[in-house]
Amino acid sequence: SYFRPVVIEAPKAIDLGELIAGEKKRVSIPLRNLSDKPVVTLGARTSCKCSVVEGLPVTINPNSSSDVMLQISISQNTGYNGSIMFYTDNSHSPTFEVRYFGKTPSVYKQQTTSES
Repeated sequence: SYFRPVVIEAPKAIDLGELIAGEKKRVSIPLRNLSDKPVVTLGARTSCKCSVVEGLPVTINPNSSSDVMLQISISQNTGYNGSIMFYTDNSHSPTFEVRYFGKTPSVYKQQTTSES
């Protein structure tokens, strides 16, 4: 099997902590270029309309890091998770994924009645 070298090192998952519906939260995502050539992170696709990645496209120099921002705003007080697919100009590592998750503070959780 063909081994793909890791070109961009990024967190596998980001814990966004607590998020309240209607509040915007921004968190930075560090991206590190492990290769010996500049890599352009061209764009990103998020799994949810509630999140957007700012700061793209970005050129990351060899053995250097750059941060992009994830902005998320949920509409309901429920737990949440999603993922971001990043796209690069590097043929060895054209995409990489970062997952994110968080929870709603228990004081805001809506009372739900179970109906079968």
